[in-house]
Amino acid sequence: MVTDSLTIKSSNSAEIKFSEREGLFRSVGSEYFRVTLKTENMMASLKVYIFDPFDKSFCHYFADIAENWRGWNGTKQWNSLESELQLSSESDSLGHITMDITLESYENWKTQIILVFDAGQLDDISSKIKAFFTK
Repeated sequence: MVTDSLTIKSSNSAEIKFSEREGLFRSVGSEYFRVTLKTENMMASLKVYIFDPFDKSFCHYFADIAENWRGWNGTKQWNSLESELQLSSESDSLGHITMDITLESYENWKTQIILVFDAGQLDDISSKIKAFFTK
């Protein structure tokens, strides 16, 4: 299943949207996608450079969280190559995942939101992320 955009909604009404894939499927050249963060009172959007989304990075990050739905110790982190997108996730003993997402622009702005997921959502989210990065 190919998808042109993907919106993931949190139980706290915040959301992250992935769109505008550019060059993700070429063996050479740039690979970008747009990330949009949205809450009730804020929206921020930025193009993010990602090198080889199929390696042990972005897709793997979400697959790992889904695989470890029972929880883990500490924080799981992922950063884009140029750190314009940063993810940091923690789990609790009740099956909730808290994902802190930061967008940081070279134009001197930075924003951060927190998404909260139940363990039962994680397989679906991981599958949708993989589909977004698949031809």
